[in-house]
Amino acid sequence: MSTHEMIDADIILSFKSLMAIKDFDEISVFDIAKGAHITRRAFYNHYKDKYDLVSSIFSKEVMNRALELTDINTWDEGSILICNYLHNNREYYAKLIHIRGQNSLQEQFLNLTRKQTDILIKEVEGSRTLSKGDAEFLTKYLFYAYIGILEDWIKSDNPYSPEDFVLRWKTLLNKVLHNYIDKFAQ
Repeated sequence: MSTHEMIDADIILSFKSLMAIKDFDEISVFDIAKGAHITRRAFYNHYKDKYDLVSSIFSKEVMNRALELTDINTWDEGSILICNYLHNNREYYAKLIHIRGQNSLQEQFLNLTRKQTDILIKEVEGSRTLSKGDAEFLTKYLFYAYIGILEDWIKSDNPYSPEDFVLRWKTLLNKVLHNYIDKFAQ
């Protein structure tokens, strides 16, 4: 492992350790750097800010793999992967899921939803075409529905396993996706 990778691993470990005892807003870049035994300047050689760190952790640990699984037949496998990951790290993500703004976890989910929706729309529309405006409307609708129910699921003692949660989401998404495209694609 290179020095750069070792420092990166130390930064992530420091941040996750701090998240176990503090809320996100209480953690400074100085705190993260101190825990990683580096300077603030060294932190900024790796990340723009703590939001970028959160985004990077999520991308490295789960999002990139979930995107690889995204097509009309396997997108739910990526969602199960994400939900298992979130379930296994629920204390950490329960503190992060509500945060909005640039490089936030919610922005990551919007990007993921946008990429997945683009793939699914292309596969469902066939010879028809959904306008960019309608595609964006559908994406935002799915994102806000998904992030809302996902936040509730992460923060509560929800009775659904990751697989059961995704099965319910898949049932809703398939119906919405097909109905919307049937109604608005030309």
